Amino acid sequence: MESGYLEVWLLFPKSSWVLVTTQGVTVLLKPGEGARTQVMWPGFNVAVDELMA
Repeated sequence: MESGYLEVWLLFPKSSWVLVTTQGVTVLLKPGEGARTQVMWPGFNVAVDELMA
């Protein structure tokens, strides 16, 4: 965030988790949930399971 990024997605393949971090919010998403952008690309939504496939 200090480098100017508005949103960062970290994918953890072994646990199938996705961590979405913005300036003020960090969201941990697990299989069966939908991942959506918090700041970038409004309306973008993808299932965590699809990201890990």
